[in-house]
Amino acid sequence: MPDPPEVRLLRDEIESTRVELARTVEALAGRMDVKSRAFRSLAASPLRSAVLAGALTGVLALVVERILARRGARRDDRARRGDQP
Repeated sequence: MPDPPEVRLLRDEIESTRVELARTVEALAGRMDVKSRAFRSLAASPLRSAVLAGALTGVLALVVERILARRGARRDDRARRGDQP
């Protein structure tokens, strides 16, 4: 026996509500993902190249500073031991 029209309408409405709820949950989850939103925002920004270049320059400066500090420490160790450079 087929369902009455009212039951079919209710089932269709329930299915439509489920789809809408799933979309809403996905949208809310996307808003909660701050890291991804920040990267998307940066990628869309006209300042992206400048920001990335600045970050890279900062990292490079830290690496160079660390290398020079190690060389200086080695030089100091050799001087204490009386080794020739």
